[in-house]
Amino acid sequence: MRNNRYLAIAVLAVCLVMLCVACDQGGAPDSGPGNGATTQPPDAPLDLGEEYPVWFPDFSNEIINLSGEEISPVVLEFYYNALAAEVVYQYDLESIELDPEMPFGGQPYFGDQSITWHDYFYEEAVKRLQTEIAISYEALAAGITLSDEDEEEIRNAIAQWDEMYSGDKDEILKALKMSYGQNVTPELHEELIRISVLANRYRAKEADALYFTEEEALEAVPEELFDQLDYQFVNVRHVLTTDYDFAVSIMQQWREDPTEEHFMRLAEEFSEDEYTAQPGMGGLYENVWNGEMVEEFNDWCFDEAREPGDVDVVTTEFGHHVMYFVGWGDYVWLVEGRERLKEKALSEWLDKILERYPITWG
Repeated sequence: MRNNRYLAIAVLAVCLVMLCVACDQGGAPDSGPGNGATTQPPDAPLDLGEEYPVWFPDFSNEIINLSGEEISPVVLEFYYNALAAEVVYQYDLESIELDPEMPFGGQPYFGDQSITWHDYFYEEAVKRLQTEIAISYEALAAGITLSDEDEEEIRNAIAQWDEMYSGDKDEILKALKMSYGQNVTPELHEELIRISVLANRYRAKEADALYFTEEEALEAVPEELFDQLDYQFVNVRHVLTTDYDFAVSIMQQWREDPTEEHFMRLAEEFSEDEYTAQPGMGGLYENVWNGEMVEEFNDWCFDEAREPGDVDVVTTEFGHHVMYFVGWGDYVWLVEGRERLKEKALSEWLDKILERYPITWG
């Protein structure tokens, strides 16, 4: 049986993994984006008075160099355990044939006798280490710095641990080590968060700078998919309520001032859809694709006669929706084509970076 406390810890571990990017002669700059913890040798393991998860590896003898700079093996330990926790606590382990009570080195990866789960996590952890740190170094070389919003994101990530353990430093340290590895420290944890946020910021900057024409996007979409994607996204606002009469009264209120701005105010004040009722959202669902929503909602949105400004009440299994049609968006094939081209361009951009920051051992 898994301890619920460690499940909560693992959720935070997964949150950090989700911060990470999916995907002139270089070389490591004189100083990194954090506090230098990635190059520090590991401390002596902390005796927690309880057993660490059996899957925790021992990388203490690993000598890892990134573009000539030695990286602490604790960084590899951190990424390995974070990735393993993501699988262990989010997947149906029986279906993927993974037993967290046994060492990963003896368990075939999806039944493949040529590779174990340990091999898989090790390879992915090395990729994550190389990618995150290399992009962060490139970001620094390009003059990219963390914004106030980035700093707040980092503070919030760290604050989650303080909140969970009421600021008890000993308990936080124990939790970090039980989640990421016996050699992980709060300093390393913070630096890797900073590295991840900086890498994400630089990657987003590169992505935002990319633009592809309609002709280029069309060429990127396989012919066999085009007919399925040859329609437009829709943008729609709604107010959700479980009371039909109240839905009708909201629509009547809107008719007193039939503008999109008025509808937005009504949505933020009265909608039971907590996500789209947030300030500034005004009940908006943007770039909705055909089939994304429940049938009644979907059919109203994609009615060929639909025009901007249309308003009606639609009933679904979730309640009664006061609908407002904002308008038709881009063609789906156009967005799909551009996304394919962007993914390819970013992959090539990353490959060039990784060539400048090779991983070596010993």
